Amino acid sequence: MHAYKVLRDGRSEFTGWRWPLPHAGQSGEWVQVSGPIALCVNGIHASTPEQLPHWLGMELWEIELAGNILEDEAALVASQARLLRKLDAWDEPMRERFAEMCYQRARGLAEDYPHGAGLVTKVEHTLSWAGAAPAGYFTAMLAGERDSGGRAGADYDAAFLRERARQAQWLREHLNLSG
Repeated sequence: MHAYKVLRDGRSEFTGWRWPLPHAGQSGEWVQVSGPIALCVNGIHASTPEQLPHWLGMELWEIELAGNILEDEAALVASQARLLRKLDAWDEPMRERFAEMCYQRARGLAEDYPHGAGLVTKVEHTLSWAGAAPAGYFTAMLAGERDSGGRAGADYDAAFLRERARQAQWLREHLNLSG
């Protein structure tokens, strides 16, 4: 199964583990975990395009998952994986474009929701450092809050996830993601 992995300088931002990177047109070496896999406990975590907005970072890699694979709402977790290729299109200018898209979207969401100005300011702040992940998160928070009047409950969750789906569609289109 092909999916996507977010790294920084070839390392996991959560564990610091350095991945064996692909070279000379070949895939990276297979990595395997021992023991039962579980979300946020054990296993190799990756994302579908729909899950990707929740995990954005500095580098984006296509990864092949194998062995036992757990498909959770939040992420994919596998017992085996290898990196296939780095998505060079996810560079600083593309991260800036994503953050700018989120900023414009947040401004539009806040037009008829005056309590959203603080979140728009947070999204705007991310533009100075191409903060794609927080820009997406704050924009989704604003969508949820605007539709529900708060930051909890079914209406908030539904609007938050709709906004994340919009972001995933943007990533699919601009990075030619498949899967």
